[in-house]
Amino acid sequence: MWAKILIAVNISMFILILSIFVYTKIKEKRRFFEIRNNLSQILSRPVETIIILGYQNPAYEKVDDLLASGVYLGDFVILFSGPEWLYNIKKKSWILYQTVHLPSLSGVHLSQRIVGLIKFENNRLTVINEVAEYLFIENKSYKTNHIMSVSDHL
Repeated sequence: MWAKILIAVNISMFILILSIFVYTKIKEKRRFFEIRNNLSQILSRPVETIIILGYQNPAYEKVDDLLASGVYLGDFVILFSGPEWLYNIKKKSWILYQTVHLPSLSGVHLSQRIVGLIKFENNRLTVINEVAEYLFIENKSYKTNHIMSVSDHL
């Protein structure tokens, strides 16, 4: 008797947790599509890849170094979350990319600790949390130039 009750409670808890997870993922997907639509309207062009970059994230420095390296890493829009003065400085150092300050998007609120790359393909989205590593691996010219500059110093 107790075993059947315990099994029923476990199944109920599993269904509840799974429902919360699915709801959260659907809500996150809607929010990312809303961000993409807002950016597409602001920039008057379709946006396929977005880097959301919060300055309080520990990975911020790595991503900033890659973006400011002067090597073109791809066609993406940087959505910066941070103070206005820092946005103005970074916008000048990331000259190869379109940069948008998060407060310019109406109704969108994200943490200043978030860092992520979002790719939209055929109405699907992929979220990559290790942005610096992804950019480094995906860009062969950056690796070649970086390795060559390191070997020059040896």
